[in-house]
Amino acid sequence: ACFSAIAPLAASKRSVADVVKPILWLSLGMVVVAGAYGAFGAWFGTDLPQLSSARVGPNGFPVRLIQSSVVFSIIGLVYILWGLVSLNVVRNPFANFSARYPMARLILMGALIGGFLIGRPFPLFRKMFEYAASTHNLPYGASVFILQALGNVVIMVALFLLITRGTGGRFERWLTAVPGRLETVTAVALIIAGVFFFTYWGLRLPARFGIGWWPSMPWS
Repeated sequence: ACFSAIAPLAASKRSVADVVKPILWLSLGMVVVAGAYGAFGAWFGTDLPQLSSARVGPNGFPVRLIQSSVVFSIIGLVYILWGLVSLNVVRNPFANFSARYPMARLILMGALIGGFLIGRPFPLFRKMFEYAASTHNLPYGASVFILQALGNVVIMVALFLLITRGTGGRFERWLTAVPGRLETVTAVALIIAGVFFFTYWGLRLPARFGIGWWPSMPWS
Protein backbone atom coordinates (compact mmCIF):
# COMPACT_ATOMS: atom_id res chain seq x y z
CA ALA A 1 0.00 0.00 0.00
CA CYS A 2 2.80 2.39 0.87
CA PHE A 3 4.64 1.54 -2.33
CA SER A 4 1.55 2.09 -4.45
CA ALA A 5 1.04 5.51 -2.88
CA ILE A 6 4.42 6.88 -3.97
CA ALA A 7 5.40 4.67 -6.90
CA PRO A 8 4.26 7.34 -9.41
CA LEU A 9 7.08 9.54 -8.08
CA ALA A 10 9.55 7.26 -9.84
CA ALA A 11 9.16 8.98 -13.18
CA SER A 12 12.50 10.35 -14.29
CA LYS A 13 13.47 14.01 -14.63
CA ARG A 14 11.05 15.30 -12.04
CA SER A 15 11.76 18.57 -10.31
CA VAL A 16 11.74 18.88 -6.53
CA ALA A 17 8.32 20.55 -6.71
CA ASP A 18 6.95 17.68 -8.81
CA VAL A 19 8.01 15.23 -6.11
CA VAL A 20 7.01 17.28 -3.06
CA LYS A 21 3.53 18.24 -4.29
CA PRO A 22 2.12 14.67 -4.45
CA ILE A 23 3.58 13.93 -1.02
CA LEU A 24 1.79 17.00 0.34
CA TRP A 25 -1.55 15.85 -1.13
CA LEU A 26 -0.96 12.39 0.32
CA SER A 27 -0.11 13.91 3.70
CA LEU A 28 -3.26 16.05 3.59
CA GLY A 29 -5.48 12.97 3.46
CA MET A 30 -3.58 11.34 6.32
CA VAL A 31 -3.53 14.47 8.49
CA VAL A 32 -7.28 15.07 8.13
CA VAL A 33 -8.26 11.50 9.05
CA ALA A 34 -5.63 11.05 11.77
CA GLY A 35 -6.25 14.46 13.31
CA ALA A 36 -10.02 14.02 13.31
CA TYR A 37 -9.80 10.59 14.92
CA GLY A 38 -7.27 11.76 17.50
CA ALA A 39 -9.52 14.66 18.47
CA PHE A 40 -12.54 12.35 18.60
CA GLY A 41 -10.65 9.93 20.83
CA ALA A 42 -9.70 12.73 23.23
CA TRP A 43 -13.31 13.91 23.31
CA PHE A 44 -14.83 10.44 23.76
CA GLY A 45 -12.28 9.23 26.28
CA THR A 46 -10.94 5.83 27.19
CA ASP A 47 -14.28 4.04 26.65
CA LEU A 48 -13.55 3.76 22.94
CA PRO A 49 -13.88 0.20 21.56
CA GLN A 50 -10.26 0.40 20.38
CA LEU A 51 -9.15 0.86 23.99
CA SER A 52 -11.53 -1.68 25.48
CA SER A 53 -10.38 -4.86 27.22
CA ALA A 54 -13.84 -6.42 26.92
CA ARG A 55 -14.43 -9.68 25.09
CA VAL A 56 -17.58 -10.94 23.39
CA GLY A 57 -18.81 -14.29 22.18
CA PRO A 58 -18.17 -17.80 23.47
CA ASN A 59 -14.50 -17.68 22.46
CA GLY A 60 -13.80 -14.24 23.89
CA PHE A 61 -13.23 -12.13 20.76
CA PRO A 62 -11.61 -8.86 22.04
CA VAL A 63 -13.68 -5.82 21.16
CA ARG A 64 -10.59 -3.87 20.04
CA LEU A 65 -9.73 -6.65 17.58
CA ILE A 66 -13.26 -6.60 16.20
CA GLN A 67 -12.70 -2.94 15.35
CA SER A 68 -9.34 -3.82 13.76
CA SER A 69 -10.93 -6.60 11.74
CA VAL A 70 -13.68 -4.34 10.38
CA VAL A 71 -11.43 -1.37 9.61
CA PHE A 72 -8.63 -3.27 7.88
CA SER A 73 -11.09 -5.47 5.96
CA ILE A 74 -12.75 -2.37 4.53
CA ILE A 75 -9.37 -0.85 3.64
CA GLY A 76 -8.35 -4.14 2.02
CA LEU A 77 -11.50 -4.28 -0.10
CA VAL A 78 -10.97 -0.68 -1.21
CA TYR A 79 -7.38 -1.49 -2.24
CA ILE A 80 -8.50 -4.54 -4.20
CA LEU A 81 -11.21 -2.57 -5.99
CA TRP A 82 -8.77 0.27 -6.67
CA GLY A 83 -6.24 -2.13 -8.18
CA LEU A 84 -8.87 -3.78 -10.38
CA VAL A 85 -10.04 -0.37 -11.57
CA SER A 86 -6.43 0.58 -12.39
CA LEU A 87 -6.11 -2.60 -14.47
CA ASN A 88 -9.40 -1.77 -16.25
CA VAL A 89 -10.93 -5.00 -14.97
CA VAL A 90 -13.65 -3.03 -13.19
CA ARG A 91 -15.23 0.19 -14.46
CA ASN A 92 -14.29 3.28 -12.51
CA PRO A 93 -17.52 4.95 -11.33
CA PHE A 94 -15.56 8.09 -10.44
CA ALA A 95 -13.62 8.36 -13.71
CA ASN A 96 -14.87 11.86 -14.54
CA PHE A 97 -14.19 13.12 -11.03
CA SER A 98 -10.69 11.58 -11.03
CA ALA A 99 -9.89 13.18 -14.38
CA ARG A 100 -11.05 16.57 -13.16
CA TYR A 101 -9.31 16.33 -9.77
CA PRO A 102 -6.22 14.10 -10.19
CA MET A 103 -5.01 14.97 -6.69
CA ALA A 104 -8.09 13.24 -5.25
CA ARG A 105 -6.42 9.83 -5.65
CA LEU A 106 -3.49 10.87 -3.49
CA ILE A 107 -5.79 12.41 -0.89
CA LEU A 108 -7.84 9.23 -0.77
CA MET A 109 -4.72 7.08 -0.46
CA GLY A 110 -3.52 9.29 2.36
CA ALA A 111 -6.92 9.03 4.07
CA LEU A 112 -6.77 5.24 3.86
CA ILE A 113 -3.27 5.16 5.33
CA GLY A 114 -4.47 7.52 8.06
CA GLY A 115 -7.27 5.03 8.64
CA PHE A 116 -4.67 2.50 9.77
CA LEU A 117 -4.69 4.33 13.11
CA ILE A 118 -8.40 3.60 13.52
CA GLY A 119 -7.74 -0.12 13.38
CA ARG A 120 -4.26 -0.38 14.89
CA PRO A 121 -4.40 -2.74 17.91
CA PHE A 122 -0.74 -2.89 18.92
CA PRO A 123 0.18 -2.41 22.61
CA LEU A 124 2.54 0.59 22.28
CA PHE A 125 0.06 2.48 20.12
CA ARG A 126 -2.73 1.59 22.53
CA LYS A 127 -0.80 3.01 25.49
CA MET A 128 -0.19 6.25 23.62
CA PHE A 129 -3.85 6.42 22.63
CA GLU A 130 -5.01 5.72 26.19
CA TYR A 131 -2.98 8.64 27.52
CA ALA A 132 -4.19 11.00 24.78
CA ALA A 133 -7.80 9.94 25.39
CA SER A 134 -7.45 10.37 29.16
CA THR A 135 -6.44 14.03 28.77
CA HIS A 136 -9.71 14.97 27.01
CA ASN A 137 -7.60 17.59 25.24
CA LEU A 138 -8.78 17.70 21.62
CA PRO A 139 -5.80 19.62 20.16
CA TYR A 140 -3.40 17.29 21.94
CA GLY A 141 -5.19 14.17 20.71
CA ALA A 142 -5.24 15.51 17.16
CA SER A 143 -1.56 16.51 17.20
CA VAL A 144 -0.42 13.13 18.55
CA PHE A 145 -2.23 11.27 15.79
CA ILE A 146 -1.04 13.72 13.13
CA LEU A 147 2.56 13.11 14.22
CA GLN A 148 1.94 9.37 13.97
CA ALA A 149 0.59 9.79 10.44
CA LEU A 150 3.44 12.06 9.32
CA GLY A 151 5.91 9.53 10.75
CA ASN A 152 4.41 6.97 8.37
CA VAL A 153 5.09 9.33 5.46
CA VAL A 154 8.72 9.88 6.45
CA ILE A 155 9.42 6.16 6.73
CA MET A 156 7.57 5.41 3.51
CA VAL A 157 9.41 8.04 1.47
CA ALA A 158 12.77 7.09 3.00
CA LEU A 159 12.31 3.44 2.03
CA PHE A 160 11.26 4.37 -1.48
CA LEU A 161 14.23 6.69 -1.94
CA LEU A 162 16.51 3.95 -0.63
CA ILE A 163 15.18 1.56 -3.26
CA THR A 164 15.25 4.03 -6.13
CA ARG A 165 18.50 5.84 -5.35
CA GLY A 166 20.25 2.78 -3.99
CA THR A 167 19.94 1.03 -7.33
CA GLY A 168 21.55 3.93 -9.17
CA GLY A 169 18.36 4.73 -11.03
CA ARG A 170 17.99 1.23 -12.50
CA PHE A 171 14.72 0.63 -10.66
CA GLU A 172 13.29 3.91 -11.91
CA ARG A 173 14.34 3.17 -15.47
CA TRP A 174 12.81 -0.30 -15.27
CA LEU A 175 9.50 1.13 -14.01
CA THR A 176 9.28 3.69 -16.81
CA ALA A 177 10.91 1.70 -19.65
CA VAL A 178 7.62 0.21 -20.88
CA PRO A 179 4.47 2.35 -21.21
CA GLY A 180 1.93 1.32 -18.60
CA ARG A 181 4.40 -0.69 -16.50
CA LEU A 182 4.35 1.79 -13.62
CA GLU A 183 0.56 1.77 -13.52
CA THR A 184 0.49 -2.04 -13.66
CA VAL A 185 3.03 -2.42 -10.86
CA THR A 186 1.09 0.08 -8.75
CA ALA A 187 -2.20 -1.75 -9.38
CA VAL A 188 -0.68 -5.14 -8.53
CA ALA A 189 0.83 -3.69 -5.34
CA LEU A 190 -2.62 -2.40 -4.35
CA ILE A 191 -4.24 -5.78 -4.97
CA ILE A 192 -1.55 -7.65 -3.03
CA ALA A 193 -1.88 -5.25 -0.10
CA GLY A 194 -5.67 -5.46 -0.25
CA VAL A 195 -5.72 -9.26 -0.34
CA PHE A 196 -3.34 -9.38 2.62
CA PHE A 197 -5.42 -6.97 4.69
CA PHE A 198 -8.70 -8.71 3.93
CA THR A 199 -7.49 -12.28 4.41
CA TYR A 200 -5.44 -11.59 7.54
CA TRP A 201 -7.76 -9.22 9.36
CA GLY A 202 -11.11 -10.18 7.83
CA LEU A 203 -10.75 -13.98 7.62
CA ARG A 204 -7.82 -15.33 9.63
CA LEU A 205 -8.30 -13.18 12.73
CA PRO A 206 -12.05 -13.91 13.22
CA ALA A 207 -11.38 -17.61 12.54
CA ARG A 208 -9.09 -17.71 15.58
CA PHE A 209 -12.14 -16.88 17.69
CA GLY A 210 -14.49 -19.33 16.03
CA ILE A 211 -16.00 -16.97 13.44
CA GLY A 212 -15.67 -18.42 9.94
CA TRP A 213 -12.85 -20.70 8.87
CA TRP A 214 -9.18 -20.34 8.04
CA PRO A 215 -6.65 -23.16 7.46
CA SER A 216 -4.58 -23.93 10.52
CA MET A 217 -0.92 -24.91 10.18
CA PRO A 218 0.85 -27.18 12.70
CA TRP A 219 3.20 -24.38 13.74
CA SER A 220 0.52 -21.68 14.11
